Amino acid sequence: MVAVSLRRRRLAAAIHQIREDAGLTLVQAAKISGFSQPKLSRIEAMAIGISGDDTLTYCTNLGVPEEVTEALVQLARRAKSRDWWRPYSDVLGRSAGFFELEADAVSVRSFTLDVIPGLVQTPEYCHAMIRDGLNGEPEEAIRQRVEARMQRQAKLDDPKLTFWAIIDESALMRNYGGAAVMADQLEKLTRNAQQGNISIQVLPLDAGVHGAVGTPFDAYTLTDGLGVIARDDITGGYYIENEEEVQAYNRAWSELIAAALPFGDSIERLRRRSMEHRSRARGISGEMAEKHAKRQ
Repeated sequence: MVAVSLRRRRLAAAIHQIREDAGLTLVQAAKISGFSQPKLSRIEAMAIGISGDDTLTYCTNLGVPEEVTEALVQLARRAKSRDWWRPYSDVLGRSAGFFELEADAVSVRSFTLDVIPGLVQTPEYCHAMIRDGLNGEPEEAIRQRVEARMQRQAKLDDPKLTFWAIIDESALMRNYGGAAVMADQLEKLTRNAQQGNISIQVLPLDAGVHGAVGTPFDAYTLTDGLGVIARDDITGGYYIENEEEVQAYNRAWSELIAAALPFGDSIERLRRRSMEHRSRARGISGEMAEKHAKRQ
């Protein structure tokens, strides 16, 4: 329900903006588009949705550029489609909106403080993080959350998507799931960092003050050109669409780029932290093997 309403809000805002940019009243725009005035009014008020065919008619009759028209038509069709994450709605709650933003994105930028971004998590890391973060959650619900998050990662196979993550170094040093799980996670992250459409930087522990201190966020550029900021929190998160606020986050992102390690150095830092976790994992395994041998 959240995903559909978010798309409908974006589409209704675009329909309204097209009319405003053309300097038309509701009555005038309805006459030109061939809609009734009540219908157009209800579409703009999000009381009803608008089909892809009606969106095409509206945009064509009001002289909207072809590329913008096509993006809005596709948005209208997605708003009425049944997305893959719907079966997980009960466990995702309001977080389903994040899935929609990723599905509709051509660019995702993610700044995280104490976790690895969901789009590049391993199943084991994801399970440990969700299990410990949602203490008391039934195992089946945890399994569904992990399964949904892993399905999200198929988006990275889309060559039209660019994903850029800036990860605070403290996230690389945490111990979600144990040393072996963390080593596997950072090794995966190292491989991801060498993919053509994925960029990863590490924000080092000794980085100075920057515009996003204490403020993890995700920035999405959507197929219809809209910029949206998403902030995750304990109760499911929220979205920022106001253009001035989005620009403030874009400026903070520029400061993060400057404060983070260059791409090559970031890969080396990932490798170093991964080896540290792997060494601890082998040491723990060695101790366990030695104790087992003494018992025999």
